[in-house]
Amino acid sequence: MSTASDYLRVPLTAFLRGEVFPPFEAEAAPVHAWGLFEAIDADGALTWAERMTEGAEVESVFAQLSGYLGDLARHDVWLEDDEDFAPVPAGELAEEEEQIELDARFEALRFIDLDPGLRLTGRYLFLLLMDHEPGTDSNAVLFDRGLNAYEVEGLLRVAQLRFTETLSWSDPEPETIVPAAPPARGTFGEMFGGWSFPTLEAGVRLTSAWAVTQIEYQDGNVDWVERRTQPLEDDRLAGILAWRVAHLEEYSVASWDDPDERPGFPSPFRLGEFEEPLEGEEPDYDPTRRDGPLSKRIARLECLALEPGMIPVRTFMVALGVDADGDPHTYLAYAARPAWNESLDYFSDFEELGLLRSCLRDLLR
Repeated sequence: MSTASDYLRVPLTAFLRGEVFPPFEAEAAPVHAWGLFEAIDADGALTWAERMTEGAEVESVFAQLSGYLGDLARHDVWLEDDEDFAPVPAGELAEEEEQIELDARFEALRFIDLDPGLRLTGRYLFLLLMDHEPGTDSNAVLFDRGLNAYEVEGLLRVAQLRFTETLSWSDPEPETIVPAAPPARGTFGEMFGGWSFPTLEAGVRLTSAWAVTQIEYQDGNVDWVERRTQPLEDDRLAGILAWRVAHLEEYSVASWDDPDERPGFPSPFRLGEFEEPLEGEEPDYDPTRRDGPLSKRIARLECLALEPGMIPVRTFMVALGVDADGDPHTYLAYAARPAWNESLDYFSDFEELGLLRSCLRDLLR
C-alpha cells in the first residue's frame, strides 16, 4: 500500500509556477500551506486536488478555514432592488500591489505533485501559514483565484467537513445490517392518538408527511424512529430541515452573547412564546400550539406502524402540500404525549440541532 511519503513531492515554487501573489514581508517565514486546486486532464475533464504540506497541524488549518468561513457568513448581504452599497470615495480605493511569483523562501514547502496528465487551471483556494518573528503566533493568508464568492464558500464548507472527519475521535465500527420483516402499516393518527397538535390551515391539500419521534420501551430505554409517507418529497423535506438546522446553529452560536444581540429570525420554538395578536391582526403560526387532535388530513396518511412495545413520547413533524391557491405549503408541528410536562420545552436547542442534523444526513445519504 502506498503512503503519502511514497509520492513525489515538489516545492511550492514548482507546483505553483506561473502563479503570482502580492509580495510578502521580508521577515515573514512560510511555515505550512494547504490548498484546493482545480485541475484538467487531456480530455478536458475537470477535478479538484487537495494538498497540504507534510507535518502541518490539521487543527491549525481547520481553525483558519473555519474562521474564513465565518467571515464569509457574516459579510453575506443580499440587497433589495431599491438598495445599493454606498460608493467608496476615490481617495480610499486601495492601490493594486505588484504581483510576483513565490520566492526562494517557499522552496522548503512541498506539495504532492499532480497525477500525470493533469495540469492546474488557475482556479484554487490557497492557504499560507506564516511566522513573522520567533515566538509569535502564526499569521494565515488565504488566496482565491478564479472563484466567485459562493464557490469559495462551498469549497471551504467541503474542506471543513473533511477536516471534521479527520479530527473525529475514531472511525465508525463496521456494522452488519441484516434484512428484517417490515413493521405493519398504520397511520399518523393511530401513532399519535390523544395528542394535541397545531391546527392545519383550511384548504391545504397534503402530498406527504414525515415525523421523527422519540419512543420509549417498557423497560425504560428510549430511542428515535422516523416515519414517513410513501412517496415522500425528499427534496422539499431536505430544504426544510436544512433551513431549520441553519437557524438553530445561528441561534445557538448567538446565545453565547447577550440575549439582546441574538439574530432577529424565529428562535427555537417554545411553548407560550408567541404573543396573542392585536385585534384585526393575523396570528403568527405557532408550531408548538396544542389546538386539538391531529388534523384528519394528516391523521389518515399512511406510514409504518410502531412495533409492539414502542410508546411514542414526543415528535417533530413536517407535512408538505399545496394551499388553496396552489402554492407550496409546509406544516410544522412539535407535540408530545398527553402526560408531557407543559412547563418543559419539547426539545432543547442543542438536542434539536443534533437530531435534525442526523435526520438530514440520513435523508441525503
